[in-house]
Amino acid sequence: MSHLLKLIGKPILDVQTNISQSVALNDSAFQESKIELFLQLVFDGYHLNIYNKFELIGLTSLQYLLLKGKTINNIIESKENVVFYLNEGIRFILDLRDDAFIGPEAMCLYGPDNLIVVWN
Repeated sequence: MSHLLKLIGKPILDVQTNISQSVALNDSAFQESKIELFLQLVFDGYHLNIYNKFELIGLTSLQYLLLKGKTINNIIESKENVVFYLNEGIRFILDLRDDAFIGPEAMCLYGPDNLIVVWN
């Protein structure tokens, strides 16, 4: 069972964009840091960081802040994507194909009891 199913029935309490910076430690060959912009969906007890490319159906990608207050009604995962079905006919489609990766992982779910689940 996917840990994402824990989000079904939960409203999105907040939507944020954040910046993270990754630096390789103890690797003299790697002198660069990587800066990533990611989308964070905040739920009661959980937050989901989304790093991959995504598509919104029912909203434009620039209207992602309007996801706040919407409820997750269903989630379907496949090898190629994860589709979040929200109220008002909105779908949030996360691309899991290799060419959609921007960072080392597609998304991370954080929750109670130190839950951390990474999709990569």
